[in-house]
Amino acid sequence: MRTIQNEAAGMSLIAEFFLHNPDKTFVDALTRLVPEGFTDNASIQQAVRNIASCAADAAHDDEALLNLKRDWTKLFRRISPDYGPTAPYAFLFLKGNSVEMMSDLAALYIDGGYDGYQKIRDRIDYIGICFQFLAVVDLQIANSINVRDALEYKRLKLCRKVFLEEYLTAWVFEFILRARKFVQTPFYGVVLDLTMHCLELFAGEHKTFPVLMSEEESRELATREDNEMRRMLAAMERGDEMPHAHA
Repeated sequence: MRTIQNEAAGMSLIAEFFLHNPDKTFVDALTRLVPEGFTDNASIQQAVRNIASCAADAAHDDEALLNLKRDWTKLFRRISPDYGPTAPYAFLFLKGNSVEMMSDLAALYIDGGYDGYQKIRDRIDYIGICFQFLAVVDLQIANSINVRDALEYKRLKLCRKVFLEEYLTAWVFEFILRARKFVQTPFYGVVLDLTMHCLELFAGEHKTFPVLMSEEESRELATREDNEMRRMLAAMERGDEMPHAHA
């Protein structure tokens, strides 16, 4: 079974793993996951089952929960360019003018009817926001099918295709490869597995293979961005005019 509703459910779940620093409420909710509720794909069902099992362990073990928090921080948050893998921001992987690409991605979000990123204090190219956008577009596609709106269906399918090929599948598989070297908990190892399985199942036909930044190039860009942010914050504390960010 592979429907757009199944895709929406899977992508929405994946988004939560990247957006939430795990706490007891979060892991408690994960223990109630129903593997069959996403798809009949055996690999995805097993990954969901393993996640629920790991969550059950963390729900009753403060040290295990703390280890999840540490792993989440190392894998997904850019605490330092030298700490953990390349952080999961599309434009730390994709080559091009990051300012222009960010503008194009924002326009695509508007086209897809997504404004959820406004409630999340992060860049719009963060992996969790990307998956949340995809889930929103999926739900709108499902609705266009239900109301038999062929024009809206065609528009949204094009929006989904462009997003997958230019802003998601182009780099997420490389991120997973880089992140695996730093995983410290079985839980987040399975999260990476689930992410890969869902993309392969639901969006495999949109997988692209552009030339990406190397890990060294990603690290250099992240370092420049961190230094620029520090300069901006220092200027704000001194009461100076806001310095211009570099493209």
